[in-house]
Amino acid sequence: MSLSRALLVYQPLVDGAHALADQCASICSGQGVEPSVVSSWDLDGFAPCVGEALAVTFGGDGTILRVARLVAGSDTRIVGVQMGRLGFLAELQPAEVTAKLGGYLQGDYWLDVRRMLRAEILQGTSASDIGSQGRDASFVALNDIVVGHSPSLRTVTVELAMGGSSLHRFRCDGVIVATATGSTAYSFASGGPVLPPSSEDFVITPISPHLSTLRSFVMSGDVPIRLSVESANGAQLTVDGQIDEMLGEGDVVEARLDSANTLFARQGPPAELYRRVLAKLG
Repeated sequence: MSLSRALLVYQPLVDGAHALADQCASICSGQGVEPSVVSSWDLDGFAPCVGEALAVTFGGDGTILRVARLVAGSDTRIVGVQMGRLGFLAELQPAEVTAKLGGYLQGDYWLDVRRMLRAEILQGTSASDIGSQGRDASFVALNDIVVGHSPSLRTVTVELAMGGSSLHRFRCDGVIVATATGSTAYSFASGGPVLPPSSEDFVITPISPHLSTLRSFVMSGDVPIRLSVESANGAQLTVDGQIDEMLGEGDVVEARLDSANTLFARQGPPAELYRRVLAKLG
């Protein structure tokens, strides 16, 4: 199966990213695929490709996260070219992309399907209240959300609830709710486990918990969870480490698996995903 459109997204601060994206655009045109080259800084308001398409990113995992939110729930497949620091999600190295791009354009790949997370801010309620609330804002994330203190950097209390029942109250800097994809990111750096890429579970990881031996645990993604923050200095929701939304007094963040998925186009065997993670984390 061949594709008719390609979105080529480059990180403008990465040397050579724009030039490589332009080079790949020429390859796309030569194979009858319509290319669109855009900076990752200009994605807000950008209309993503509709229908089956390929999105190639030139940067690090942050660029991939931006594109994943842009095309969430569509049939667009993502191929990451590793030009950043970590590259847990990237597929190709810069030196090999021009030789291998044609195969992806012709549909020579398998689909790596990743579940996404949706976070909604419920106005002026409590974490254990399951009545009706007004929706203030809604966000989708590929990696994680963090509910915690505002830039004041003071410890807060975060209450975790499920199905109207309070489960635990953390005294900490914040609480990370990570997908399987995000389990190798901030959650892992804070002591959380690494989940299989296809897992539909959450990892709940408190950040610098005070007087607690509970470092991280896994919960089923089938049931929404709620987090509320007690802080005299304000609180905020952070989405994929890229979007910050201030929380008002009494606001609650509800997190659940979203119906939208992120689709990655892969050519290597599934074991390569584990090899890449283990090589970078070992």
